[in-house]
Parts: sequence; structure tokens; C-alpha cells
Amino acid sequence: FFFNDTATTEIYTEQIVGSVRCVQETGISFDVHVNEMCWDLTGSVLFITTSRTDPNSGPIYVLDGEIKSKAPLQILECHRGSSHCIAIDPQGKYFATGATDAIVALWDVQEMYVTKTFSGNKSPLRQLSFSYDGRYLAMTSEESKVSIVDINEEMDYYQEDEESKEPVYEISFNCAQNAVSWHPNYHLLATADGKTKGESDVCIHLFGAVKNV
Repeated sequence: FFFNDTATTEIYTEQIVGSVRCVQETGISFDVHVNEMCWDLTGSVLFITTSRTDPNSGPIYVLDGEIKSKAPLQILECHRGSSHCIAIDPQGKYFATGATDAIVALWDVQEMYVTKTFSGNKSPLRQLSFSYDGRYLAMTSEESKVSIVDINEEMDYYQEDEESKEPVYEISFNCAQNAVSWHPNYHLLATADGKTKGESDVCIHLFGAVKNV
């Protein structure tokens, strides 16, 4: 699937059968800017994070995974800002979205509702990543840190008592991190620096304790 960044988003479905290439074009009208997208683990739905001209709105569009219908199955509203990033729990139970409102929302995949939010950041979110077991969620923002939360905790972080609701761990840097990704089999986290003006190199950082890698 390919998305064109226009008001009317065109989706191209490409299927290769032997040496024959068939391309089906499906036009879907959005009054939004498409930021990021991903399927659920079954491939039955496609989630799309978006921005609107209204800076206080960034709905998440839920489409049929095979794009059989031009109409969204659902349009999810949660963030008070553009929804920038999205990640799917490897266990298939949750997905998470991050936005310019500095909030990370944890959604139930089956019921499509927010189970909790994480608001420890003070700037727009850039990227999210779940650990292989679905327990930990790492997040990057425009701040010079990466935060890791345990989604199994019962409370919402930083909502009331900040002292008792801190993330599991925070990693500090001298610049914001543009990318973050957990290893598919271990609690090993990779991050990448956001390149700043005048810098020629970007550093990749690895964090974690693993055995027999």
C-alpha cells in the first residue's frame, strides 16, 4: 500500500502473480494529513494517525485491512493535538498512539477504547515501540530523553501523584532521539539521535541486559 499526502489519499494495492503485476487504485477522501500507519497483527484493520488544520485535533482512522471499503470502520478521537505515531503490541492486545499534546494513549485493539494514558512528556511525541513481550512501551519526544513505561501497571503515570507514578526508567541524552525500537526477542532497546544543524554523524545507542545474544 502506498499513501499520497494529499487531501484525497489514494491507496494503491499491488499484487504480483508470477511475472504479472496488477495494480489496483482505490481513492479515499481524507480531510487530514496522514502521519503514520500500521496493521493489527491479524491484518484485518489498518490504523492511520493524522493531523488536521485544526491544531487541537488528530483523529485515528481505522480502515478495513484489505481496503474493501472507502469508508473508515471507525474514527477514534482522543488527542488534543495531531496524532503523530502509533505502535502495535506484539501480543496483539493493545496499540499505542502519541501526539503533539505530549500524551501517549494505550488502546484496547478489540474494543477500540483507551485503557490508560501516559503523560510524563512535555513535548510532542515522535515514536513509540513495544517490547517483544508487550510489557514495556518506549517513547521518544522532542525532549532529550527516552521514557519506558510498564503498561501492566494499574495507574496512569503523572496524573496525580508524580512521585509515585514515574516511568520504569528514563534514559537521558544530550539531544532528542528521532527513533526507538525494541529487539524482537530481548529487552534490548535501540535509539537514534536526532541530527542537529552542523552535525555530520548520528549515534545509535543500545540499552539493556541480555543473555546468549
